[in-house]
Parts: sequence; structure tokens; C-alpha cells
Amino acid sequence: MEFQDFINLIRKEYVNLVLAPYSPQVAYSREYSGHYHSGYEIGIKTKLCNFLFVWEEGGGGMVGPLTSSFRNTQDGWYSLDRIISFVTQQPFSYSQLKQTLSRRETIMNSIRQERKEFEPVAEKIMLMFSSKRNIQKWQEMYSQYEDEQFKIRYPKYYDQYIKRKK
Repeated sequence: MEFQDFINLIRKEYVNLVLAPYSPQVAYSREYSGHYHSGYEIGIKTKLCNFLFVWEEGGGGMVGPLTSSFRNTQDGWYSLDRIISFVTQQPFSYSQLKQTLSRRETIMNSIRQERKEFEPVAEKIMLMFSSKRNIQKWQEMYSQYEDEQFKIRYPKYYDQYIKRKK
């Protein structure tokens, strides 16, 4: 996939569709050499929060407050699929995507799947990130949810996971 194709995919799946009511603007874009493939990043600013979409070994979105830097993914960003899972209290599943043939199709389908899951809860998630106060309301519950999900998926490694978090 070329960089312009990725931009078009994000515009089609997010900017022109689910984010349209929130005045989305492409605020950041970057093409770079990844480990094995080219990497692309697209940053979208809305009235309520920021989104960062990435294409490299895999693909997907992140959501963060308006203060999050597009150049630093450690700066208040959360994986969109995990936030969707937290809000819906349903594990996010990519299992049906494993049937695709190529790496390109797999990544495109994962971005589309993420958007389909995001659409019904978009406003709720965006409001969660709209202010520092709102973020503080759910951060502790999110951390507990992440711990519970890790324990369910990887019970053998849970103790190591908790030790690393501290």
C-alpha cells in the first residue's frame, strides 16, 4: 500500500464518515522506513480529541486528548480497539480477519473492523477524551479492566505482568 492509499483509507473510513460531525482535520502525516515495510502515520484533530492511525507491521488507531503529541505515542494515547473493548465491555476480536490473504488486506480489514466497532460508541469515547477531568474519571477503571483482560487471556503470565506494571 502506498502512503496516499493509506490517507484515502483513513479519510473514507473515519474522516468522511464517523468523525465528520466533529470537524476532523488532518493535522499530521508521516511516511517512514519501518523494520520490514514502509510505515505511515496520519494524525486527525477533532473538536473533542485526537486520533493517530498507523500502518506498518500492523495497522490501527489510537485516541488521545487534544494535548497528545502526534510525534510521541507515549503521550496520553490509548489503543482504539482497547478503548472500544473497555466502553462496550466486550473483548475486541480480530479473529475473522485471519481469513484474508495478504498483509495489505489484513491491515485494511483490521482498520475497517475497528471503525465498525468504533462507530456506535464514537461520541462516548470522544467525550471521554475531551478534558483532563473526563479522563481522570475513567483512567483507574480502565487500568483495572486491562488487568482483568490480561488475566483472562494470559493467566500464566499475569504475575509477571503485574510486577512489570509496578
